[in-house]
Amino acid sequence: MTTRIDTKPRAQPAKGSPSGGSSTPRPSAASTPANVAQAQSDLIAALAQGVPVAEICQDIAAELERIGPDVRCCVHLGEAADRLTLVGAASLPADFQKLCTDANPPPDAEWTVAAATGRQPVVVADFAASPVAAGAQVALDHGLHACWAQPFHSPGGELLGVLPLYFTTARPPGAGEREAVA
Repeated sequence: MTTRIDTKPRAQPAKGSPSGGSSTPRPSAASTPANVAQAQSDLIAALAQGVPVAEICQDIAAELERIGPDVRCCVHLGEAADRLTLVGAASLPADFQKLCTDANPPPDAEWTVAAATGRQPVVVADFAASPVAAGAQVALDHGLHACWAQPFHSPGGELLGVLPLYFTTARPPGAGEREAVA
């Protein structure tokens, strides 16, 4: 089950305008579920070899961003909704990352905490039309127009963290994105 914050579509700013597009270089090859599965296998092996968790989370975020040109990803780890920590973000704007790390509450708390406490995905398909105004405005100021926050759990059901995928266009996650994260 997914919690949706329903919004109506709106016009998008032109690429290169202050709130549209991004100058962050994007990987050229799109991820497929097979690529993501191989990356997951490689990352599990890296963890077994002692590679730091933050570095592995950074790699996970980078791999998931290959799904599409408008995807920005980060990883929050924590065993409780009130103790989530941003540990990996590939091309999420650095100043937004800093706010998510230093601010109390962080601007992304509205959707990451909701995903963690509700134990289900939260989709904000358009921050501009969203009732989660405070954090949404900060995200919009950084060129982020939508978010899908997916909690992940241990095999025993304990919360391990939340995987937010941000989009630089207002939209819900597509089938390919959902399949890659499943």
